[in-house]
Amino acid sequence: MARSFASAVAVALAIPLVLGSCMAPLQPHPAPGGMTWSLHETREEGVKLAFGAPASDSVVLMMTCLPKSDHVVLSAEVRQPETQLVLASGKSQTRIQAIATPGPGDFQILEARGSTRDRALVAFAATGQLSLIQTDRILPLTASGPARSSVSRFFAACRA
Repeated sequence: MARSFASAVAVALAIPLVLGSCMAPLQPHPAPGGMTWSLHETREEGVKLAFGAPASDSVVLMMTCLPKSDHVVLSAEVRQPETQLVLASGKSQTRIQAIATPGPGDFQILEARGSTRDRALVAFAATGQLSLIQTDRILPLTASGPARSSVSRFFAACRA
């Protein structure tokens, strides 16, 4: 009986530790080095704003729109399949239903349809601060210097 009681106490004491470790706050992870925001515009594909390695196919987050439409298609490369694309800028956060498809290597590609009026995107357009929030991490995707101008031009082109 004493052994059962001791086992029960040990389990009761361990539960908060296990739950606490599962609920640890997400930590920001720096974006891979050399990545920045770049803007591309073509008549066929519309306007694209991508955060990735310049002049490569290595892209963490891409936003596309048709000019003057207010609609934005977002594609993100994530480690685990998720059902929502979560973006944050300052205190503003936007959750958009997404579809996950297999991507390169161990990654998934999340695709979601949003609006230039979504809270996090409005704040991103104003400040250049944006984070991609995933199940296990926060990835800051800050626009500074010349990239800040690309962000402003993207949203100016997309807004109706």
